[in-house]
Amino acid sequence: GIFAAEIVTRCRELGVLADALCLSRGPVRTFRRRFLRDLREGRKSVPFLLRRGWRLMRLERSIVARQTALGAHPCDKDEALTRLTAAATGHPSAATAAG
Repeated sequence: GIFAAEIVTRCRELGVLADALCLSRGPVRTFRRRFLRDLREGRKSVPFLLRRGWRLMRLERSIVARQTALGAHPCDKDEALTRLTAAATGHPSAATAAG
């Protein structure tokens, strides 16, 4: 979740952190995926979804930067899957081990 990065440092100190990831697909792609998902769920009006989506799209870079500053590693889906597989098998990559 978006607040998971808040506990990265403490989990790392306790030795219970396998990895900390921040999926970053790019603002436009995230906007599109979020908009289509929310439209499908039909909980909000289209104008509301467009306004909120536009606002979040503009904020995405700062959100990812904050998550990174808190210790999460920004990556795409493929890198995330590679890192998760490495963590699950007890063979963290050099990037994972570096933090």
